[in-house]
Amino acid sequence: MSRKFWILGLCLVLLLLAFFLWPETPGEIAPPEPPVQGTAPPPD
Repeated sequence: MSRKFWILGLCLVLLLLAFFLWPETPGEIAPPEPPVQGTAPPPD
């Protein structure tokens, strides 16, 4: 594998990482709301 492909692959990986780990708005990736306790019926 030539060096050019290494650099291209590295750039692609970096771009993907930045795309997934760097949301433009922090509110985009919000943790799911925890279920409210007491709504589920008690087990028998």
